[in-house]
Amino acid sequence: MAELRQALESRMAEQPEFWAAAGLVELDLLQALGHGDDPASGLSGRLPGLRSRYEDLRSRVPGPRHWGSVADQAEFLVLPWLRHRGPQTRDAAGELLALLRGYAGR
Repeated sequence: MAELRQALESRMAEQPEFWAAAGLVELDLLQALGHGDDPASGLSGRLPGLRSRYEDLRSRVPGPRHWGSVADQAEFLVLPWLRHRGPQTRDAAGELLALLRGYAGR
């Protein structure tokens, strides 16, 4: 994770682009998923920060074309993981997926 984060941060420093920025947020999403139902470091605790970063990226790249891929990736990661989570985490996941699906025009 550290090497991937460093590579994405280097890309953003040298030549910022949508996929590197989205990848950095996805790394934080993966870390949140890894913390399960923890109220501070799990998805429910990190949702405000993830949402803010996705909103910031969308303000710079508003078209739905790129966002379809981001929504697909989030669904691929989150949906199977949700089966074993509590209600607060499921609510946070639903909110995040709805946000990304909306950005993708779905």
